Parts: sequence; C-alpha cells; structure tokens
Amino acid sequence: MSGIEWPDEAAVAGLPENHRRAVAAVLHHLERRLTGLLLEGTASVPTAELARLRELGDAAQETSQKANIRSLLAALQVLADDIEPQRLTGYGSLDDRQKRTLRELAAAMRRLLEQVEPAE
Repeated sequence: MSGIEWPDEAAVAGLPENHRRAVAAVLHHLERRLTGLLLEGTASVPTAELARLRELGDAAQETSQKANIRSLLAALQVLADDIEPQRLTGYGSLDDRQKRTLRELAAAMRRLLEQVEPAE
C-alpha cells in the first residue's frame, strides 16, 4: 500500500472551489475512517498514507467551516445513495422486501442528513 503516487497540494488546491470542497470532505472522511480502523487494531493502514490524505484534505479545505460541513454532508448523501438496491446488484439478488428495506434505510439516512445543520 505504501508508495502511492498522490497529486501534490498545489494541484489539489487548484481545483475549482466546489470540487475542492467535495474532495476535501471525501479525503477527510476517508482519513478518519482509516485512522479509526488503525486505532481499533482491526486493520493495518500505512501511517504515511494517512498523513498524506490529511495533507491533501487540508490543501483542498475551504476556510469556511460551514461550507466544509455542507460538503461533508453531501459526501454522506452519496453514501446513502450507494445502499440503494440498484447500486448493490453486484452483491447478489434481493427479494422485493429486501429492496424495500434498503430503499427505506437510504431514505431515512437522507432525512437525517437533511436535519443536520452546521453550528453557527
């Protein structure tokens, strides 16, 4: 896993503003999740790569905390979309009840995310 070629900070910081915010949210989310796995002892994660994720996320980060929170919420909305039945076809077939359960779960996640407001 080590030795991954990442773009440099200037290239990431040079992305358009909306793209930078989306990328920052995803990079920070990935870094936090992988750090959690490392701290739990449930996965081996190269710490140099975690540091690089943090650096690139910081390079892309908007100065507005509110904008950063909104970008993270948008990234989490994508995760809700990813559990829709049509997105999970590669995992095997589902009956109608199971499909309905996944749709309901994704919808509930979206409703929760819509209720989250960045602190002032």
